[in-house]
Amino acid sequence: VVHHHYQGIRTAFQMCREKGFRRIGFALSSESDLRSSRLWSSGYLGIQHLLPDSEKVAMLLTSHEQWGPEAMRKWIMRERPDVVIIHALGYFPGIRNVLKSLPFKVSCAVLDREPDDPCSGIDQQFGLSGKMLVDLLSAQIRHNERGIPGTPILSMVDGVWVDHPATRPESGAKPRARAGR
Repeated sequence: VVHHHYQGIRTAFQMCREKGFRRIGFALSSESDLRSSRLWSSGYLGIQHLLPDSEKVAMLLTSHEQWGPEAMRKWIMRERPDVVIIHALGYFPGIRNVLKSLPFKVSCAVLDREPDDPCSGIDQQFGLSGKMLVDLLSAQIRHNERGIPGTPILSMVDGVWVDHPATRPESGAKPRARAGR
């Protein structure tokens, strides 16, 4: 029983668009992406493929060793996103300082939102996942099933978007062009 990561990034992207953001960036360590079976990067790249060039933002996907404020700031200055989607604030505690230090406003959204996070994002519904896991295990016990199943069954839980007023575009702002375009 897992969160539906592919749908999570697509929901986050769509909600950012509905809020008025046009240049939606995605920054992630390759280790976090691997934990999602690369479903987050796949979902994002699939969406980017459909956008006009003026709205495409190259993804920042870097190793954990390179993941940090300097890499993020450099990428933002190059790509000029209106909003950045990241895994979770806990995986990048310095993100707020990076965003505050920029010469233009960039908002933040997360794919694994905690209840007290000061930004919008996806609630992965861990409580519901836990209930489903208990149901699956109890069904295996009732059917006298032991060990790892010969054909594993994967259950995915869609996350829900939780809005926060801090994630909004500047009123009347026009989309920023990427440097060099």
